[in-house]
Amino acid sequence: MPSPEPDPLESAWQALLSEWEHDERHRAFVGLAATLERLPDAARRYRAELAHSARGPRAKQGLDLVLGVAMSSLTPLKRPERPPINLMLPMGAFAAALIMTVFLAQATGFRSLTSPWVIFGEALVMALIPWRRIRGG
Repeated sequence: MPSPEPDPLESAWQALLSEWEHDERHRAFVGLAATLERLPDAARRYRAELAHSARGPRAKQGLDLVLGVAMSSLTPLKRPERPPINLMLPMGAFAAALIMTVFLAQATGFRSLTSPWVIFGEALVMALIPWRRIRGG
């Protein structure tokens, strides 16, 4: 019965322990862990070494290196593309509100309803409506 292959991460860790003060050995170990997609295993080994007084500071640096590699491998979530707003609905609603305002000003004799400020207010209200959430927009 053939013996199982040695774990490459375990072999690299043993080599790292023998040359603990070499930065290149730490970078190689973390690089191997990233390649094997075993960064949590590498972090676990570094955390175990934090308790040792001689290896603690270097273990903290190694843990930071693992964290940096893990963070750099994260990719942001892609947001789904939002469909463009169909401008017919908001423009139609604005036109309807404007026609109603002019009609109301004529019917009541209250001419200030057609002032630029009132029309600007109607346009502002139409701009603040979330048209994408409204069906057809």
